Amino acid sequence: MKRPIRRLTFIVAALSLILPVLFLTVLSLFLESENGSRLAGSRINDMIPGSILWSGTNISLLRGTIELKGIELRDSEGRDIAGLDRLSARVSLPDLLKGTLALERLIFEHPRADLKTDKTGRLNLVSALLPEEKDRPSQSDDTGPASGIIFRNIVIREARLLGGTFRFAGAGNTYRLEIENIDATGRFNLLDETARLHLALDGLRFDDGRYTLDSVELKAFRNDDVLETIVIQAESEESRMSLRGTIKNIFSAPVFDLNLDAILSHEDLDRWAPFDYPLQGSAMVKAHISGTPGNPDITLNLEQEAPPTGDAPVDYVSASVRLADRKILFAPVVLMCADGETIIIATVDLREAFPEGFTAPPASSFEDLVSYTLKMDQRAIPLKRLHPAFDGVGGTLASLSLHIQ
Repeated sequence: MKRPIRRLTFIVAALSLILPVLFLTVLSLFLESENGSRLAGSRINDMIPGSILWSGTNISLLRGTIELKGIELRDSEGRDIAGLDRLSARVSLPDLLKGTLALERLIFEHPRADLKTDKTGRLNLVSALLPEEKDRPSQSDDTGPASGIIFRNIVIREARLLGGTFRFAGAGNTYRLEIENIDATGRFNLLDETARLHLALDGLRFDDGRYTLDSVELKAFRNDDVLETIVIQAESEESRMSLRGTIKNIFSAPVFDLNLDAILSHEDLDRWAPFDYPLQGSAMVKAHISGTPGNPDITLNLEQEAPPTGDAPVDYVSASVRLADRKILFAPVVLMCADGETIIIATVDLREAFPEGFTAPPASSFEDLVSYTLKMDQRAIPLKRLHPAFDGVGGTLASLSLHIQ
């Protein structure tokens, strides 16, 4: 009697091991087949206005590996929006049995995105993935518990993005942004609320190449609601910029504590400034940014000395500027020319124009609510350096004090 029971127990135990393996193997083969891939794709595309396509799959549920090749996202009219050559992921099966979705590896190879906005400001990516409000099914009033799989935690132990490209254009191509050769690595833990990101790119062009950066590198570490470490370094042909610091309360009311160090060439200053920048040579810029977006406290110091050519109206600039409590203080700005100098002390009061801070709408007719003061002292400024019309005219300009309010 004991022998049949033992035999039955052995058979049940063997089947309990073999059947799940057999099921996962058959399911993996089905998902890799043309019919399985077509079925999975149709189920996904039935839920979105656009379509998601892929050219090949390699799936092993026993090993927890998923690989998709030739992925494309198209809009409802079949136009290409985004895609990547290969998506590879490896899921930790032991962690999955414990209720944690842990990705040991997540790799995006050569992703690309070509994003555009229409006349209403709606992004083509959003239009491809989400139906418009009028086309969405009405939501039921069911307040019962949500169905589906709920994980205790989501962990990404290693994520990589290799050789990505990104393009964005406003409605009617009013502005364009292009980023090439994007590489990124990162880690993420939802329960611990930690994340690390390292992003690097080799080329950035804005406004059809008017504004360019040769390389940008970003490093960030998030712990709970704080970006404990953020480092941004950017380079162009002759300019360098580094931004370091922390940001607290990033999901509620951000508070900044950042330091900026930069060396900016005349070419970049002239390209980025909204006016013809008059001074030659490179500028040294240091800044400290603290406070909130609505009421930041920014201290900026700039120093620049032009080569001794005599062509520019100014040989040397030193500026100290501070924005605090919505009030800008220039104290002082020094412009030197030959043996003369101009000293400017000015204030621009924006408190009445932005009574609730810069993140809130300004007051009506806010231009009329901006008040300012200006004090300027000049000493021995050569007239011929002020304007080409004075070329050949001798003499200097001096003023004891000029006040404007």
